[in-house]
Amino acid sequence: WNKAFSMINKRNPSNDHCNETQRTIDLSVEQMLRLGLPLTPKGHGMLCHIVYQMKMVPGGAALMLEYWVEHYHQVAHQYDVYWRGMNNIQREAEIRARMERTFRNKNSQQEKARVVGKFTGVQKRKRRAETVEAEEKVKVEREEAVTKMMRLLVCSFQCNHDWFHVLCFTN
Repeated sequence: WNKAFSMINKRNPSNDHCNETQRTIDLSVEQMLRLGLPLTPKGHGMLCHIVYQMKMVPGGAALMLEYWVEHYHQVAHQYDVYWRGMNNIQREAEIRARMERTFRNKNSQQEKARVVGKFTGVQKRKRRAETVEAEEKVKVEREEAVTKMMRLLVCSFQCNHDWFHVLCFTN
């Protein structure tokens, strides 16, 4: 993978360089699959899309740095969460396009600024003391249960090392 990542960062790559990059990526993916490792979204992007982008993007794919890819994944995840209940992709696309057009409209931007300005500084309702105490109690109980379980796991190993006995029989 190191060779593949370094190869995609070449500016203005030749066709020979792009073909060699694809062969390197193919070998990397083949090794991952032989080892039983899953193909990650980044691996899929490298395998299926990056060489095409290296050829088509003026200057090569080196201009599309890692932070851009990560930003795209975060934005796409937000869309996935937002739209997960909709089963009709055509309808989703129409609504998403309408929303994007709306947010670019100057009148919409002015109205949004007015609403944000009106409601900025409004305090959220405070949580009741009983709720906070109950949550704290649950947190403490959970930590105690985890500690007890870890002790039991460590003690369940049949080992003659002194540090196991010290750990199991203290406290």
